[in-house]
Amino acid sequence: MPRRMWWAVAFSLWAPVLAGAQEKMKVAVIQTEPLGMVHNGSNSGIHVDLLQLVAKEAGIPMTVEVIPKNRIFYELKQGSIDAAVFFPNKEAEETTNSAGVIEEVQVVAIGRKTTPIDSYQDLGKVGLIGLMPQMNITPEFDQDASLKKNVVADYETMVRMLAGQRLDVVVGNRVVLLYQLDKAKALDQVKLPGFVFKSIPNELRISKSSPFAAKAAAIKAAVESCRAKKLFDPIYEKYLGEAWH
Repeated sequence: MPRRMWWAVAFSLWAPVLAGAQEKMKVAVIQTEPLGMVHNGSNSGIHVDLLQLVAKEAGIPMTVEVIPKNRIFYELKQGSIDAAVFFPNKEAEETTNSAGVIEEVQVVAIGRKTTPIDSYQDLGKVGLIGLMPQMNITPEFDQDASLKKNVVADYETMVRMLAGQRLDVVVGNRVVLLYQLDKAKALDQVKLPGFVFKSIPNELRISKSSPFAAKAAAIKAAVESCRAKKLFDPIYEKYLGEAWH
């Protein structure tokens, strides 16, 4: 067979495979334990696993990338990703469509057993309260100058400070706090469940300019189906263990 004809035949055989490989939807999740993690070049985490389950339920192949928080909206704007999971953001919502609420995130205050937090008023009875930079909790908390707030660089450091008795209370995403408390072997030092400030929807949103934009309704239905069937629960249990209950 002439070489030119051989290449034509080979391309005709491989073209469908190559086309199929390009049809995967690129979704990004924020890099933070245990939601999105990278170990030895492999992506893992609660959000990674949730999206893989949604992809299977929707019948839409996805590749899930783990990237820093400050890159999410830039990558969406550049078109290097099709979708991402993030909290409500007015600017980004103008250029994206909802593909379902992946989870309802509880923002909580968890105190040591010696300084339990069961109500907002309890926060005024304790010493140092740890929280992340630029974190908006509630207007009441944010503007309360009577509270002794200590801004900490990351969740892991914040929990280590609690375990080392340098903080009395930690504030933030309940799932992330539980994971870090378990990792630091400090669950027995705290009084759970703590005080819930609010719940925030963490949503999967697809860029309006993405070729997958028309799939938003189908993916949203898959997300709702997974949540209704409680298919997400084993994933949380996988990463949080007994702390999830």
